[in-house]
Amino acid sequence: MSFDNAYANALMNPDIAISKRPNKRGALNPGQTKMAERSEHDEQCDLILWAVANAYLCPELDDLFAIPNGGKRDVGTGKKLKAEGVRPGVPDLMLPHARRDFYGLFIEMKVGRNKPSDLQIARIERLEKSGYCVRVCYSAQSARNVIVWYLGYT
Repeated sequence: MSFDNAYANALMNPDIAISKRPNKRGALNPGQTKMAERSEHDEQCDLILWAVANAYLCPELDDLFAIPNGGKRDVGTGKKLKAEGVRPGVPDLMLPHARRDFYGLFIEMKVGRNKPSDLQIARIERLEKSGYCVRVCYSAQSARNVIVWYLGYT
């Protein structure tokens, strides 16, 4: 599938819909020499903002969705979600479109020195053996580059 270069250039523009907001810990305080590290939540929100803002160029971006398997919950909510099928180790995001000989794309978001857990690594390996593309991304920009590549814009 070939795409118009103008669309590819627009999707790769680093200024399009990547949030310039400070992280949730706020801006620099007096005496601070660097901004506190952004969270996985911040990076994932920025990626979704980019996808929503660019879905008019690439309708597949509208199908990118989060899989809410992580996070702290009270015991009752945790039991209810487990009964509904929430499973540990499942990547954070999925793009359910077959491209590049894969059935779909999963993205696991991480930040800083975080690494996938053993459970996540095992799940990623199973998904890859089943024909899915799975990538671990450490920023919204990295995830965006993976999506643009996966969809065939680069």
